[in-house]
Amino acid sequence: MPSRLNRFEKARELESNGIKLNYEQHHILLGQLVVAYELSGNSRRVHPLLEEAKVSPKGRYAAELTQGDTGAVGGWMSAIRISQVGPSFLARLEGRTGETVFGVLLPSSHIDAAWVGDTELFISCAGCTKESVLVQKSSWNDVKITYGGKQ
Repeated sequence: MPSRLNRFEKARELESNGIKLNYEQHHILLGQLVVAYELSGNSRRVHPLLEEAKVSPKGRYAAELTQGDTGAVGGWMSAIRISQVGPSFLARLEGRTGETVFGVLLPSSHIDAAWVGDTELFISCAGCTKESVLVQKSSWNDVKITYGGKQ
């Protein structure tokens, strides 16, 4: 495993030194590094990569997937929230830093979100029905949100 990990780290180093990867290639590399670090027992290096993967390509926005158990009265509830990265003081003061754009009565394992561009987020949901979806917004600020089923 160390040789595979070394190759992924070398690719990451080349990227940080100016070799351009497209958005999809960059996120494939991040995913490969996450798996390689986990398998090598170096899990402390995983969290920063996962945080980076949630940020839009130009770093303006972040998409966060959360879930909670509603307890005895219901099952799992999951949500995706979009927020500004490094919002201004005024935006924080006025509470304009982020918003929940999708909510569903399913565990988070049924949901995935991927940035298609800096201002477009694609959300997929396996098993979503009209009855299970609580929130489904088509935009937030200048971010367009599109939806589809999970394959």
